[in-house]
Amino acid sequence: MKEHNRIFPPKWATQLLTWYCKPELLEDLQGDLTEYFERNVKSKGVKKAKLIYIIDVLNFFRLYTIRKPAFINLFINYVMIGSYIKTSGRSIVRNKLFSFINIVGLAVSMSVGLVLIGVLSDILSYDRFHVNRDKVYRLISRYEYLGDKGNSFMATTSLRAARHVQENFAGVEEVAMLRSMQGDFKFNEKTIPLNGFWANPALFEVFTFQLLKGNPSTALNEPFSLVLTETAASKLFGNEEALGKSIVYNDKAYTITGIAKDVPFFSHIKFEMLGSFNTLEIIEKED
Repeated sequence: MKEHNRIFPPKWATQLLTWYCKPELLEDLQGDLTEYFERNVKSKGVKKAKLIYIIDVLNFFRLYTIRKPAFINLFINYVMIGSYIKTSGRSIVRNKLFSFINIVGLAVSMSVGLVLIGVLSDILSYDRFHVNRDKVYRLISRYEYLGDKGNSFMATTSLRAARHVQENFAGVEEVAMLRSMQGDFKFNEKTIPLNGFWANPALFEVFTFQLLKGNPSTALNEPFSLVLTETAASKLFGNEEALGKSIVYNDKAYTITGIAKDVPFFSHIKFEMLGSFNTLEIIEKED
């Protein structure tokens, strides 16, 4: 009840004090004025107490209590920057050779640093889109002749080694096998050169290459089946539906069993088409 009947100083005078007073002085000054106001209310009445409070707020409007306007700080910063520029310019003119060496050295070092950042960013961006990238390992080989082992490794190996790993190593979930494939592909009167790989169905399990049409589990199962990327399908068939159609490669007909989304730019595996690995085995037997 007492709190409800409490008398407060004039609101506009308090707001004026808050507006002009420095933040570090405001709390103490406002507390003292409020305490003095409450004593005056009891001893001199409400009207006189409010008048005295207003006069005190105006009296404290002095240089040491007034906060600096924001534009003054900006002006001071502008003047200081201008002074720094003039001082630097004079120093450069007086020490031309020394300044030239410093400026060129700084420019070269910054350029090299930016190039290195760009190269590292580019390298670390590759193959990040694969869901299982942390579990994928590449099998490599080293040439050996008459017991002499070479010092360099090759990012290739034999198909026999791939099958051996799949059959005899515990913990291996899938093994994707790839072999280079390229040549001219024909559809009616149109012939288009394409590059890609012979691949087994596990490719779509190990790597995240999205199929827009077709089933990734069966697209490379049957012999003479072929998966094209969007761009390759557009080159051969235009706006026609490519899935299920047949094209000719090395005088043999291949059925389109899938349309894959174009390979992302940051992928070290690039292809326009994928042929079934079972096809390669049949062709090698015929030869």
